[in-house]
Amino acid sequence: MFNFGGAVRELRFGGEDADVELRVWGSGTVGAYSSTKPTCVVVDSKAVGFSYDGTYGLITFELNIPDQEMYLWTVTVGY
Repeated sequence: MFNFGGAVRELRFGGEDADVELRVWGSGTVGAYSSTKPTCVVVDSKAVGFSYDGTYGLITFELNIPDQEMYLWTVTVGY
């Protein structure tokens, strides 16, 4: 994925908690950079497995093929 074709449609962060929320479309491996290791990654209210490479600050996780065309996933990265 890596923002192929403008995969990231919305981005929200800050507020009382340090979470980051994204609305993305597509499927496959998602990669994002973070200087801090997240505590969790949640896709459409379901926790998913993720990896974090502390050397490069790279978070990766998988998005399945959605049932609907052009479906927007809600992804929350928790800190």
